[in-house]
Amino acid sequence: MIRNRIGTLAAWALGLAGLIGVAPSAKAEFFEYSSTVTVSNAAGSFTPSGATISGGTITLPSGNEVVLSGFTSGNNTSIPHLNASDPASQGTDIVPLDIATNNSFGTVGEQVAFDFSLTLNLTSFTNANDTTPDGTGSATFTGRIEGTIGNNAVNLNLFSFVPPAAAIPVGSEVFDVSFNNFSSPGGKNNGSLSLHVFARPVPEPGSIALVAMGGVGALGMFLRRRAQASA
Repeated sequence: MIRNRIGTLAAWALGLAGLIGVAPSAKAEFFEYSSTVTVSNAAGSFTPSGATISGGTITLPSGNEVVLSGFTSGNNTSIPHLNASDPASQGTDIVPLDIATNNSFGTVGEQVAFDFSLTLNLTSFTNANDTTPDGTGSATFTGRIEGTIGNNAVNLNLFSFVPPAAAIPVGSEVFDVSFNNFSSPGGKNNGSLSLHVFARPVPEPGSIALVAMGGVGALGMFLRRRAQASA
């Protein structure tokens, strides 16, 4: 009887240890980012024919242009860094893609469609004022934009963005990056594509082991009680 009680208490303790180990301590994570973009002409992408590509610039036969460019938020000395675990907003929004146009009055309206590839690079910091990075990571997204441009009017739409979300391991965190918003250029304003970034801790090996131990302990406790009930 005593031995059974000791075994039951041990199983309880093991299970509790596992449950306690599941909850990692909260940790703010800060970051800077940079992005690069390239444009490609997939088969049949452009209407009319004769459009040319140079880097992130698409030039149409009329001379109208659509210009995609990346962005750099800062470097190791840009303080304070962006906060990816702000509890109020559950992260922060970033704008890694800028969309500008060169579009004149009197030009004919033209249809335009193109594919793009956007690479996002993250550099993480443990604290807002750190100058030594905790780690780096990156992810690449692809998409397609279609619309019309001409006579000082622009209407562009995002038709695809893949993947819509990505988990990027960076240092001691995982940065969850997801699509947030797309806006077309219009008037004197550039267009943009924004992403949402949220950081969460990477479970430590010790915590994972405790979870496994807790599962074993809970199973042992269940089997012991079942055996006692049937005795």
